[in-house]
Amino acid sequence: MQMEPLPNPRLRSYKLLLCVVLSVVQTVALAACQATKEEPLASTEMCEIVYGVSGGQPPVSASLQISPSGQADLFLGSSWSLPTGTDQIGFFSGQVAAEKLSDLNKHLIRHNFLSRSDDPTPTAPDSAVRHLHLHQAGKETAFTITDTSNDAPLASLEDMLVGIMSDLTAEPLRAIHAAVAATTEGDKIHSTVTLTHQGSEPLSVLFFDPDSVNMYARVQLAVERLNKLPSGIELPMALGGLALSRDEIAALVDQGFLPNGVQSMEPGDTFSFELPPTQRPAAGTVYARVTLTFWLPTGEGQGHIVHVQTKRSEID
Repeated sequence: MQMEPLPNPRLRSYKLLLCVVLSVVQTVALAACQATKEEPLASTEMCEIVYGVSGGQPPVSASLQISPSGQADLFLGSSWSLPTGTDQIGFFSGQVAAEKLSDLNKHLIRHNFLSRSDDPTPTAPDSAVRHLHLHQAGKETAFTITDTSNDAPLASLEDMLVGIMSDLTAEPLRAIHAAVAATTEGDKIHSTVTLTHQGSEPLSVLFFDPDSVNMYARVQLAVERLNKLPSGIELPMALGGLALSRDEIAALVDQGFLPNGVQSMEPGDTFSFELPPTQRPAAGTVYARVTLTFWLPTGEGQGHIVHVQTKRSEID
């Protein structure tokens, strides 16, 4: 009688191990395949987003709200609220491009932002405060943004939001655009500032309140030369300028160049006024730039203080 050999225990262990390895490989491959097939986000998965920044030096002030449908509303209260700067402030409104909205929501979900909580860290006293509020299908979170140098997903999210803010500046609702034109007569610079209402709805402004000693527009002219570094970056060098006093603002009001008290500007309305002549620097290309601070009243005793800076204007 021929007997079958006893099974080799070591061989049986090898076979079992091989089966386990093959099962793990198959599971990993299946998961990887599924991960590469991103399902489109359902409308119920879209987040409501509120992003804001305020404070700092120079002062920044901005608030962005994006609804799940992609409707976006933006308030810009400072020219420095965007990395590239802007010569207009006020209220803007429009629809976020479908592709950008989809990318934004995928990024929020992929990195599980709704599970984040506020974890305040120390910051410099004069640094800008940035905050983010997210709401999605009954779940919400809010936290302050500080350092993103070690948080690539959060840094990318801020880049996306700032890009949307920049896009919205092309869709003013109630906004003020500031510009300066400067010419040379003899050795003096003559500058004219123009403020224009861009948008489709009336906007209330306040440049001078006769009943309040501090409620007058601040207007500063800077005369600059640009120094180009070897890296290609151009750095402005201040060569002179001026700042209007309260009495000078009051004189512009008396002459009818600026309104007295709260004034409603209609779309297309402008205010234009000349600045006192100032000394032109020695020969060379120089530029004028004007910074204005005033108020956008929104109700009884309420409003926004805004800061707008013109683009540099080459002095003829």
